Amino acid sequence: MHSCHRKVCNRTVRVSVLLALLCATLLASVRPTRAQKTDLQTTKSTLVVWARTDLANQGAPTLDLERYFVCEPMKRGVTIVAASLTADNSVPDPDRIPEVIIATVLGLFVVIVIFLIHRGVEADGIRSQWLQLQQAWNQRLEEAKAKQLGTDNFADTWIRAAARERCDDILKEAAAIERQEAQRQVWAKQKEAEYQQIAAYATRCHGLDTQETVEILRNADLLPYRLLQEAKKQANGRTA
Repeated sequence: MHSCHRKVCNRTVRVSVLLALLCATLLASVRPTRAQKTDLQTTKSTLVVWARTDLANQGAPTLDLERYFVCEPMKRGVTIVAASLTADNSVPDPDRIPEVIIATVLGLFVVIVIFLIHRGVEADGIRSQWLQLQQAWNQRLEEAKAKQLGTDNFADTWIRAAARERCDDILKEAAAIERQEAQRQVWAKQKEAEYQQIAAYATRCHGLDTQETVEILRNADLLPYRLLQEAKKQANGRTA
């Protein structure tokens, strides 16, 4: 899981570096054209008129000082003049429009790439979780199958013989076994759903019988408590 995460992070860093280099290259290709412009082309100015009066409401609607002082220079041929209240200083220089377009396109491109990387990281995480779940299920199937084969299919005769042979050891673990069985009983509904899920996976991927696999998983979980019950019975018989 950590190895997969490191690979994704390394890939993200590499893509980010490539994007930075691409942006730098494109912007560098635009800047020389601006350097070639004359001072006259790049230093266009606008005279902004700002006028105020002590009259209430600045004399409106009868008096408009700014409009008056704008109109007077324009009558004398000065065209680059505007009132401060109506002057629009946010209009970009037409010569910068190509740079603005390129920057916008690059921004959208970066956002799209980051989104795709994020989706890729999510997909890698989901894939990694699924692989880990498969490994856990395979391990449970192997352990349950080994218990089935080692106990003659969880036979009562095997239970009695094993309890007789390991009676004292089993009784020493009584508290832990009973706690485990209590959890199994409390979560019985969830356990059964888990058995069905693992069995469906075993059928799909390994060709095992679904119902038989459910029984094997259930009996494997019941085995410690069955041994404890038999050990208690035999211990009581010895003391009677």
